[in-house]
Amino acid sequence: MKFSTLVSPILLGALASAAPSTDSSAAAPAGLETANQLISRQSPTNATCAAEVQALDTCQQNLSTQLSECQAEQAAGSPFEDYARCPAVNDQTRNVGGVTYRQRCNQGIAQGTTILGSQDLRYDACLQACSANPSCQGVNYWPNNARPCLMFSQYNPNWGSRGNNYILIGALPTRRR
Repeated sequence: MKFSTLVSPILLGALASAAPSTDSSAAAPAGLETANQLISRQSPTNATCAAEVQALDTCQQNLSTQLSECQAEQAAGSPFEDYARCPAVNDQTRNVGGVTYRQRCNQGIAQGTTILGSQDLRYDACLQACSANPSCQGVNYWPNNARPCLMFSQYNPNWGSRGNNYILIGALPTRRR
């Protein structure tokens, strides 16, 4: 770009009216820098600018990816939203796929009961999967686990405790399947 297009006509007028000086340390008119001040001011190199642009591009891409992941998770919901059903569902029955379950907050099927398997399912899908499998005799839903849906193949009507610092919804059929 041409220098003349960068400098406004007003600035050119101010420079033209300024008295010439042979003293390089002489003060410039208010708001203007001397030529030495302009020359001595270091500007970043092209390589530095390119590296900074690349870093900003990478940062922007990372933020864009994180935003997309967050929006997708928000649209799909979080397993912790399932836990927000408590305490309203505590000790309530619910029919899913023809199976009536009693639900408990912070209680689940007792330890020592035979595990059928675990899956990465939300609570409703976990109950649907259990109802669809005649071998499934109940679930413990742990929203803070990578595979929160834990299904059991043994009917155990005794409720166990959740232990310390765990979030749990237990669902046990009201009768053996």
